Amino acid sequence: MINKKSIEKHVLANAILHKGKAHPGAIVGKILAEDPKAKSKMKEIMPHIHKTVQEVNKIAPEKQKSLLKRIWPKFFHKEKQVKGLSELPGAVMGKVVTRFPPEPGKYMTVGHALSFLINYIYAQKYDGKCVLRFEDTNAEKANQEAVDSFLDSTKQFLDIKPSKVVYISDDILKLYKELEKLLNKKQAYVCSCPADKMSKLRRKKISCPHRTQTVKQNLELWKKMLAGKEGLAVRLMGKMESNNATLRDPVIARTNKINHYRYKDKFCVWPTY
Repeated sequence: MINKKSIEKHVLANAILHKGKAHPGAIVGKILAEDPKAKSKMKEIMPHIHKTVQEVNKIAPEKQKSLLKRIWPKFFHKEKQVKGLSELPGAVMGKVVTRFPPEPGKYMTVGHALSFLINYIYAQKYDGKCVLRFEDTNAEKANQEAVDSFLDSTKQFLDIKPSKVVYISDDILKLYKELEKLLNKKQAYVCSCPADKMSKLRRKKISCPHRTQTVKQNLELWKKMLAGKEGLAVRLMGKMESNNATLRDPVIARTNKINHYRYKDKFCVWPTY
């Protein structure tokens, strides 16, 4: 059963905190925080949220306060109200660009929704832009069904219209150029160590033989990667002696011949970050 009173009070409260204009997406988080089970009824609840928002936004601010005092007086008895998000240091009106970067390997979660809303509201606050950026370079997980689900949830549940929708996979050739630059500058190298051997050496802070390869050798191996040779990976030249394991020559790209949901078998080298 839909709790219409709960929807009404949160819509009124949101409107009061935002100069008389409530936003449907902001109400979703409040409803779920109050009743987590409502997640399974979102398709049924959203029309009521939208309808209530439309009705409340037509009411004068003073009338909104009067209605909320009647149905939720405690709202006005709280300590100092937090009016929206805090200021962003150095933010310039019209220049702020935020982004929501999900990996489209699963459906949108409440955590995703909250993150997207915060970024979207900040963009609106500064008359900026909010970009929906799909980080879809993991060919094993990224899929069209998840992308479609995110786009649908963004529109239907959050009532958010991104300034732009981009896909990291569209920039794969740019990423290739950057990887080649690293190889040419001896800031990266191509490694053929099996995963278990690489892991063992990293734990012991020991460099593998491939670390001393020449630029020419690395570029030849890079070409083989682009041609589809498996078992090869590009590793960033970090610090093998570092106590921070992440800095011990991490893998930043590897050969993966699994068909990508958008590019099929056109590309076979994908970044790991």
